[in-house]
Amino acid sequence: GIPCVATDVGGVSEIVDDSCGALLNTEIDSVQLGKIISTIQIERDVWARKRIGAFARGKERCDARANYQQFSRLLAEKASARGY
Repeated sequence: GIPCVATDVGGVSEIVDDSCGALLNTEIDSVQLGKIISTIQIERDVWARKRIGAFARGKERCDARANYQQFSRLLAEKASARGY
């Protein structure tokens, strides 16, 4: 339930977006970073909603147990379809 502020590199945008944090461009400077920190302090209600979004995102996309079970089912289905 902790919102994430991250730069948009690699696959970060698959996990972090406006619903659960802030995605920053890769050329961020200290002024931009200061602005996002100020926003967190000033817009507490917005960031409270992002906390809920961060929890939901983590549960949806980053839960190792759920991901493993889903991946195992997919492999079993593929193997069954191929007659293994």
